[in-house]
Amino acid sequence: MTRARDKANSTVTNFASTGIDDNADANAITIDSSENVLVGKTAQGTANDGLQVKPAGELAVTRDGNHTLILNRKSSDGDIALLQKDGSTIGSIKAQNGTDISIGSVNTELRFFDSADQIIPTTDNLTTLGRSDSRFKDLYLSGGAYIGGTGSANYLDDYEEGTWTPSIATGTISYGQQEGTYTKVGDTVHLAFNISVNTTSGGSGNLFITGMPFNFNGSSPWPTGSFTATSFSYARHELTALSRIDNNAIGILSSNGSWGWELRSAVNNNFAIRGAITYRTSA
Repeated sequence: MTRARDKANSTVTNFASTGIDDNADANAITIDSSENVLVGKTAQGTANDGLQVKPAGELAVTRDGNHTLILNRKSSDGDIALLQKDGSTIGSIKAQNGTDISIGSVNTELRFFDSADQIIPTTDNLTTLGRSDSRFKDLYLSGGAYIGGTGSANYLDDYEEGTWTPSIATGTISYGQQEGTYTKVGDTVHLAFNISVNTTSGGSGNLFITGMPFNFNGSSPWPTGSFTATSFSYARHELTALSRIDNNAIGILSSNGSWGWELRSAVNNNFAIRGAITYRTSA
């Protein structure tokens, strides 16, 4: 800075400073002809680093490679930022529990509970996620969901659909069809299958249908299912049903006064069977 004083007129000439007066030799702040206030830059636009305040009430802040806003509430929990419409508050960002934040509006406020790794509503049993005409698309969970309550009986940890390949356990078989589908909900499995046999030879013991995607849980009550079959030489005709024959196979249980398992030798050429069974698994 240089100074020269005119004693007669008491003026300072050749004065230079960094500031906003008419003697500044560098810009600290700019107010352009449109009344935009620029700090840290001389041209409008968010591509340029700095702060811009527009006369219509818009604030734009640009910074390269770092944060652009710090809001610090001291001493107590509560509102950090209020969002308003026509002077009325419609939402807020709050400090909670010293280390957490909550964001939202009254009954639809979410708390980001950092120490528990949770995102929770701030009002219990009130907030609905989505609605009939505004649905979320997909939900990805690595765990389960509590539905209708918070007890272990309300916990659904698995839902799965797929296919499996049913087979007759022993002997030599030329298959025409081997088709199976399953649906697993929690520990309950529903299987359906379709087998057709062109030719068969050999085989002994009970008739086993194997290839189940999930084993039986091994506890009572034993499951039962229904089936239809052709080219099958029943040992007993009065009552027949699919059931568990061991923990990983399905058999045909039949009765003509006493119950017993149908045998592998009952399967003939051109045998076909379609059936379905529902059971519980420990998988």
